[in-house]
Amino acid sequence: MSFFVELRPGGRKFTVEQGETILVAALRSGIALDHGCSNGSCGDCKARIVSGRVARIRHHDYVLSAAARAEGQTLLCCMAPLDDLVIEAATAHGPEDIPGSRSPVACTSSRP
Repeated sequence: MSFFVELRPGGRKFTVEQGETILVAALRSGIALDHGCSNGSCGDCKARIVSGRVARIRHHDYVLSAAARAEGQTLLCCMAPLDDLVIEAATAHGPEDIPGSRSPVACTSSRP
């Protein structure tokens, strides 16, 4: 079973297979949604569900505030649709819209 997702703004549409996260399905469809860690730790894939229902299929450590949850915000890397969805999400239109990689470990060089 698959579900249809419409992105706002822009109106792009894609399908999500049962048990697949919304983020994975969007990326598979060639839609560059904002994301970082892809495991629920950074919150970069946070988006607002305008209509439809979702279910968490992956645990996440990112804390959504009560106000964010009340507004329908969720993490796309951890959720799968239960219905067809309309979501508001930021998409990358070019390289300038993709944030740089973040690493907690500083790079060091052993070369003089």
